[in-house]
Amino acid sequence: MLPRFNAERAAYGAKQEKNLEKRLSCVLGEQLVKFPERYSVFDFESDHYLVELKSRRSPAHPSKFDTWLLPVCKGEAARQIAKTVLFFYHWEVDDSLYFLEYNEEEFDSFHKEVPSFHADKQPHYYIPRDCWSRVELTDSIVFD
Repeated sequence: MLPRFNAERAAYGAKQEKNLEKRLSCVLGEQLVKFPERYSVFDFESDHYLVELKSRRSPAHPSKFDTWLLPVCKGEAARQIAKTVLFFYHWEVDDSLYFLEYNEEEFDSFHKEVPSFHADKQPHYYIPRDCWSRVELTDSIVFD
């Protein structure tokens, strides 16, 4: 069995960030800029948003998982930021895109645990699938 985190997975994630940058900009109605550092807390920034993108390869399908994972450090960082922080999940199998806006109260309610497969033993939020909203290609996200 291959290690859960490796160079191939990192390359896939970087490729998907590049491939989805324009799509995310269109959805948000703002030009996103990729953070140049490989290990930045978030992947993109615009005038009003910070964005983290998670990409999952085929054959992983969104309906296969009851919870989707995000590192707790991402929520802790979002707590300190004035901009709106958005988390996106892209699923290659059906080219679907889902988002979740950071909300301190909501994130505090999520189960936190270190996944057994995680090499660095970093705690993650286990976020129920139904907390995520699917983005259709024609959608723009509008916030009050």
